[in-house]
Amino acid sequence: MNLNSFFSDPKSLDFFICLSSIAGISGNVGQTAYSGSSAFLDAFCRWRGSKGLPAASLSLPAISDVGYVAEAMALGRVNFTEKVYGASLTEAQLQLALDAAMRRECFNPKANSNGCTIGLSGSKAFAEAFGAAGPLISVLCSSSDTSTNESGSNRNGDRESVTDLLRRTRTAEEKHAVLLTSLTKKLSNMMMISAEELGPERSIAELGVDSLVAVELRNWIAKELKASIPVMDIVGCRSVLSLKDLIATRSALIEE
Repeated sequence: MNLNSFFSDPKSLDFFICLSSIAGISGNVGQTAYSGSSAFLDAFCRWRGSKGLPAASLSLPAISDVGYVAEAMALGRVNFTEKVYGASLTEAQLQLALDAAMRRECFNPKANSNGCTIGLSGSKAFAEAFGAAGPLISVLCSSSDTSTNESGSNRNGDRESVTDLLRRTRTAEEKHAVLLTSLTKKLSNMMMISAEELGPERSIAELGVDSLVAVELRNWIAKELKASIPVMDIVGCRSVLSLKDLIATRSALIEE
């Protein structure tokens, strides 16, 4: 409120961003105050928008690689389940959302749209995490565009996930082939280049994978390939092929 009073002139700020939480919409057991304060931030930004003042409220899920969730996991204080990570964002994704929030044309106060809920998904993990939150979340989840997920499998299970495919294959040669194909496809999508252009011998640095992209890739490797690879190891790999080999030495799916 103090910031609002000080920056009361519509021309005094280019943007005014509040980081809210999905809990403000869904609620969360044991977090009434947190949910209430998040709902206030959403309403506060709608109110500022109605006055012609810049404002954007981003309702976020857990952030998987920085902040409280990541720090608590690293210190072993908490054991967040797959349900939490099924509805999480990476730091890189959050930065993209902040970039959009800085652009006033992305928000239309006349349409009451000074808020954005990020991370809604129709995935099974998300449904399990928020399914008990009430009918609003059910409607939001069903209307989100989630026909496919990162592993390439759709909601009806018409295509196998890379995790399932690795578990189904038996020989080490087959598993390495699946790893290389899935890793190439993931990098191709992330870097927006064709799989043919990517090439297994090209270095990770040459492909333009910086630390932010590497964080997202690390999270995907941990979730889909069941391997823990530090960001610096990813960035420092000589080639896509060597990254595949590194994943193979640490993946629980290869040892099964």
